[in-house]
Amino acid sequence: MQISMDKKYRTQGGLEVQILCTDLKGEYSVCGAVKTDGDVEKICSWTSDGRFSSIHGQHRLDLVEVSPYADFKKDDPVMVRHHGHDYWKRRYFSCVRGGMVFAFIDGGTSWSSSGMTLWPECRRPTPAELAG
Repeated sequence: MQISMDKKYRTQGGLEVQILCTDLKGEYSVCGAVKTDGDVEKICSWTSDGRFSSIHGQHRLDLVEVSPYADFKKDDPVMVRHHGHDYWKRRYFSCVRGGMVFAFIDGGTSWSSSGMTLWPECRRPTPAELAG
């Protein structure tokens, strides 16, 4: 795993992390803010592959990538499309299986839909898209 600015991470121990930079000089090239108890943030650094300590094995502050869909809930409104040139379609989120996103068919929900479809691209709608 190579740490990237465009992905979400948490620590092995479950704390939220905001990556601040990935290009520091030296072995610990990644810098980030770790949200500890009481929403206090602590600055930490990691190796380019997310290890907090290169001396010991696994550490509770090692970085773990978080799925971009980790906070999506069943029936959340989403925008989906098959290819970059397609129009975005309104759907309701179903689940993630094997890293692949599924949404309910034709705008149905878990209560009303007869199935779900795989979508290569999925994102949350903007406020304007939600409004109509």
